[in-house]
Amino acid sequence: MSPRITSPATLEERENHILQATADLLEEIGPGSLTVDKVVARVPYSKGTVYNHFSCKEDLLVALSTHKLADLKQLFIRASAYNGNARERTLAIHVAYFLYALQSPAQAMAILYTKTPNLENKASPERLEKLLECDTELLGIGIGILEEARNNGDLVLAPHMNMQQIAFGSWAIAFGTIALLSSMIEPCPIASGLILDKEYFNNVNVMLDGYGLKPLSSEHNPQASIRKILETMFNPEVEALQKKGRTLFI
Repeated sequence: MSPRITSPATLEERENHILQATADLLEEIGPGSLTVDKVVARVPYSKGTVYNHFSCKEDLLVALSTHKLADLKQLFIRASAYNGNARERTLAIHVAYFLYALQSPAQAMAILYTKTPNLENKASPERLEKLLECDTELLGIGIGILEEARNNGDLVLAPHMNMQQIAFGSWAIAFGTIALLSSMIEPCPIASGLILDKEYFNNVNVMLDGYGLKPLSSEHNPQASIRKILETMFNPEVEALQKKGRTLFI
């Protein structure tokens, strides 16, 4: 008897099922406590079947990050289409990232775990290449908006700066604020009493002012722009958070 051949559609469905189970588990226990055995306990497949899709925990995490970054890319694409100037569209990108991090906080934090040497040495080169492609695509969306700003005079780069540096600084401020004020870690004294939502956008706007992206905060109302972006572009995500009991404080 010849072995039964599983169709590509079934393989994809199975893999997506494993990834979703991993995502749910990750939000409960974090990447440090994640194991393949714990994932196997959540899915109707054997350990061998799971290993047929993912060679190890690290391979699974890279695949999940790639899967989730594809979702973030769609949010970025929607944000980049906002009907506003480059400063407002950049704010829309940050709104998209903020909502993504609130929806999947552990996954948002786990992105650093995918950059560790231990993981890169264990995950498959093919999956790592796909993850790099996702990172590059996300970076390109933000840089595209900044290029438009430079072309129309709303952004003048300092001699020692380039677009990649600005895009990196933008992500570092966003990620760092979320990480330091996240409920997933122990608060430090200097962060006592600070509200994540407010400090996130305060830091983003101070950074954009520092880069000179016009109009500056003194020339428009960034808070009003953020509220409009949320209402017109991301109402479904806001409602989904509200159903989870998370109200935005903008």
